[in-house]
Amino acid sequence: MPGDWLYYVLGFVLIVVNMLAAAGNLLGWPTNWAICVATAIYAFGLPLQESGLGVSWFTVVLLVMLAGLGESLTFAVKKHQFQPPKQRRPVKGILAGAGVGSLLGVILGLAIPVIGSLLAILGSVGGAAIGAFLGTVATDLWGRPVQSNSVSEQQLLWGMTRDNVLALPRTVTGGLMWLVATYAVFFE
Repeated sequence: MPGDWLYYVLGFVLIVVNMLAAAGNLLGWPTNWAICVATAIYAFGLPLQESGLGVSWFTVVLLVMLAGLGESLTFAVKKHQFQPPKQRRPVKGILAGAGVGSLLGVILGLAIPVIGSLLAILGSVGGAAIGAFLGTVATDLWGRPVQSNSVSEQQLLWGMTRDNVLALPRTVTGGLMWLVATYAVFFE
């Protein structure tokens, strides 16, 4: 069993490594996983003591879940919410497709005698999803992209905004992961 001094020294090293990894999120790197790996190595090499020194495997699993949450939020921000001005889609096609698909799903669901009301609900949700997808495809194929007034200024502003917004979910979860790992090293 290693002495307490080894837990403190390697705990300080873990805190510094995790801090550098959390700072890497500001550059857009997915370094939350490095926090997970470093903390797992610490937990494997130095088992949890009764005095509270060390990191439990529960903490490692919690860090993995937080890293997955950060990556999921980053993916959601990247794919669904923030698009450059030249590639913004008009919403009319998506809404029209969702409305028509939902209405057709309800009509087809109510046509079945016994379980028609249940199928109408499922048909409206499924029809709306399929209709929104088809509306998006139709808008992409036949719609015109929204034109901007000053492309160079908007592209420059968009580049700065996009980089900051995409780094935000990973940075917030990375900071939270650093706090959890730092607390767990000495007080778990």
